[in-house]
Amino acid sequence: MVNTEKLNARINNSGFKKEYISDQLGISPTSLRNKMKNRTKFNASEIEKLIRMLSIDASEVYSIFFTELVSKTATNEEEPS
Repeated sequence: MVNTEKLNARINNSGFKKEYISDQLGISPTSLRNKMKNRTKFNASEIEKLIRMLSIDASEVYSIFFTELVSKTATNEEEPS
């Protein structure tokens, strides 16, 4: 699950428009919005491109792109069935 607030902050600070980012990812602006709202998931290559484009360092990757996984692992919660 994507931490939308953190990713939006990174995008806003980058100066890039979301239309440019979606173009660089090879997806439509609608697809980017859906991924940003956790309706659909970013794939690995999209995450890699975002990390490079937005200069996200390794210490921030999990807190932005894998927040649900990290929080469940940290608290030993089980995935809903």
